[in-house]
Amino acid sequence: MKLLIFLTSLMPFSAMAIRYDTLTTLLANAAMAQSNAYIKVRTTIVDFGTNAIPSLAQAVVDKDLSWQQRLTARICYEHIERGDEIEELLRYNWREHPDFNLDWERSMAGPGLKMSELVISRMLELGLWYYYIETTWKQTEEWPLVRIRRIYEYWNPWCRAVLKGQPEEVYLWLSIEDRLDRDVAMEAYDSKTLYAYVRKNKQTNSVSVLVRRYDAYFQRDTGGIDAYPGRNAELYSGILKTIISFSDSSHADMLEKFIDERPDLAELKPKLEEVRARPAHPPAPEPLFRLGITPVKTP
Repeated sequence: MKLLIFLTSLMPFSAMAIRYDTLTTLLANAAMAQSNAYIKVRTTIVDFGTNAIPSLAQAVVDKDLSWQQRLTARICYEHIERGDEIEELLRYNWREHPDFNLDWERSMAGPGLKMSELVISRMLELGLWYYYIETTWKQTEEWPLVRIRRIYEYWNPWCRAVLKGQPEEVYLWLSIEDRLDRDVAMEAYDSKTLYAYVRKNKQTNSVSVLVRRYDAYFQRDTGGIDAYPGRNAELYSGILKTIISFSDSSHADMLEKFIDERPDLAELKPKLEEVRARPAHPPAPEPLFRLGITPVKTP
């Protein structure tokens, strides 16, 4: 009996089931973490292997959890079930792709941008939706292992491009909002890019975070230096004008307060009448869970 107990204590971590309360705590920790700290917690969950799948499936639809925890559950589920495919994507030698042109590497800019079509096509075929979201949300820098000039620069934008029009894109927008919300001074290397991406795509549900980070973004974008006299004033007003164009009535009071506190923006206040007339945009529902194109059964 003692030997049996001893052998059981030596069972690999991955052979053990995970208590649901333990899992939800780990999901909460992962949801709050970034970069290496996040990867460490994610690895702890993923190391439980398929024994964690029932609990993760439950967490995916648990309305008592935050959306961040539910998303993290989806990410970990995908890593357990499709981790080999993620690894294969990262190890893939794009130079061996039949559509890769070796002449691309001879240009000063490198092949990065020219590879867009073939990379996005391959990513779409694989449908690793939650890995694509994770790269932006958690700044994992889990990028290709085969070095090609400027491929790292384009990898996250390619991941975002693949999500365009997919049900999982809802989580991408939530993730970007989460990133911007936590980065008060917009110090992250890609914060300016993410802010501009939301604005360019006219995400009505993200207007609040765009307004909250407006001054920080403007400072990052211009550095406080006028390209010519009056240029910054034009930009300061122009960027908000764009945001107002896709705002709705739920944002009117926030925008009015923001404008009232900044006399240089007073000329934009009349436009708020149009904003108040627009019906509030309902939040997008979280999508059904799937791996690739295959639905996942949840409780």
